[in-house]
Amino acid sequence: MMNLPETKLKRLREAICYSRRKLMPFRQQRYDAIRQYVGFHYSDDGTSDRVPVNLLELAVNIYTQQMAARAPKALVQTRFGVLKPMAADFELALNHLIREIRLGQTFRLAVIDALFSMGIIKTGLERRASVEIAGYLHDVGQPFAEVVSLDNWVHDTTATRLEQCQFMGDRYRLPLELVKESKAFKNTDGLQATVKTAYNESGDTKAESLSHGTETDPDEFKDHVELWDLWLPFENLLVTIPAEGEGKPLRIIEWDGPETGPYKILSFSEVPGNIMPLAPSALWMDLHDLANRLFRKLGRQAERQKTVLGVQTGSEDDGDRIVRANDGEALKMD
Repeated sequence: MMNLPETKLKRLREAICYSRRKLMPFRQQRYDAIRQYVGFHYSDDGTSDRVPVNLLELAVNIYTQQMAARAPKALVQTRFGVLKPMAADFELALNHLIREIRLGQTFRLAVIDALFSMGIIKTGLERRASVEIAGYLHDVGQPFAEVVSLDNWVHDTTATRLEQCQFMGDRYRLPLELVKESKAFKNTDGLQATVKTAYNESGDTKAESLSHGTETDPDEFKDHVELWDLWLPFENLLVTIPAEGEGKPLRIIEWDGPETGPYKILSFSEVPGNIMPLAPSALWMDLHDLANRLFRKLGRQAERQKTVLGVQTGSEDDGDRIVRANDGEALKMD
């Protein structure tokens, strides 16, 4: 395993903490927008007010259907007749891989994430030959593409463009026992189980708490540990460190892949001089909020509305006949 100087590792941890704090307002805005998106009836942690006209859900569905309606398909062609059978086999293999790793679902989730903040996809080649610990869809020797939530993301917020970032990475959870048994990781003796929580280290609520709840210590079947995968573009290194504590790196390898790194980022509206994009949901929130406040007000007015009939003293019998009469019925009045 390659080495990273202790002083450099310490500064990297400090930079991660700083950037995570700077990303907190964006995570909070994303959480608030997703909470409006799921509405009042999704779970106990949905919106506190009813959402009779969910304009966010309508907009997200329209954009998603237009941008990621179905899984992509590969088309392999060649001008050389002798290579056409091989091209056809390659096309079948690519399309089979796309279905097996559910790339269409990954694209769909990335588009939805980009509508609320930024869509992040982590790509790579699964090389761990000892045991599959990154998910049941990750086969050894197979490419993978998975969505990274903004709650589990960090990048160098001192940069003004992604190309200037000195680091970027994602946090994930793995079974502690499997991490210690895996030959892909070193320095695992001191690893401790990480308690799953509904809050980030800055105190902001994770979006996953909308369905998981806000319990700080849920009952898990197995002990898990949280790790950071960090890509250092200028050093061309991929570093794995524990998310908690000051433990030694578990893995340091040279990045052998595209120059743009393992992370692909989708955003819609760039903001000049700022690394964070403007999410479409930020533009829709005011209209969504206004429409629902007006509809709730109309509902309260309709519930309070009454039709009252007044009768003179001594004409109670006429009033009773009017109350009991059907629509269009002729009445005899005294």
